[in-house]
Amino acid sequence: MDLVKKFFPVSTRSSELVGLIISLVIYIVLPTVFGWVVSLLSGIPLIGWLLGVIAGLIGLYCFIGIIISVLIFFKVIK
Repeated sequence: MDLVKKFFPVSTRSSELVGLIISLVIYIVLPTVFGWVVSLLSGIPLIGWLLGVIAGLIGLYCFIGIIISVLIFFKVIK
């Protein structure tokens, strides 16, 4: 659980419904905003490619964060 608190601090606050909603909104808005930035800079070959890789990693991080938030809310992870 210490690694979860260290790497996903927003997810650990989702033990109540309000915390779950806030963490889900953060994990949905973050990759969306970063995706817009990537789409604006995608015309530059090297920077667009690098930002695309970073966007993929951020998307994966947010997906895992959503799963952890839901598991903490339903008390599967304590």
